[in-house]
Amino acid sequence: MNPRKHKPEPLNFTTKALAHFKHMVSMQGKENKVKLGVKKMGCNGYSYFFEFTSRAYKYDHKIIVDDLEFFIPSDSLEIIRGSQVDYTIEGLNPVSYTHLTLPTK
Repeated sequence: MNPRKHKPEPLNFTTKALAHFKHMVSMQGKENKVKLGVKKMGCNGYSYFFEFTSRAYKYDHKIIVDDLEFFIPSDSLEIIRGSQVDYTIEGLNPVSYTHLTLPTK
């Protein structure tokens, strides 16, 4: 394999994350697609975001995973490429988290 030509999948999803997104999308009505990406936060960091939408913008990268449509803004794509999206429930009072684990580069 030529390392210059190898590009990992934009995102990898756990089974729990896909089940969570399917459930959430089923309750959204017209906004039945998921947009996710990162935005600059603070002095030198990023924060990821998830939101429901009905359409992609011109420069969004579209991926389909298990019949779900995900849109990734082009300025987020290289930052999150190869990341894993997971969903967990923690604590005594169930609190759910959707995690985006960035790959080590």
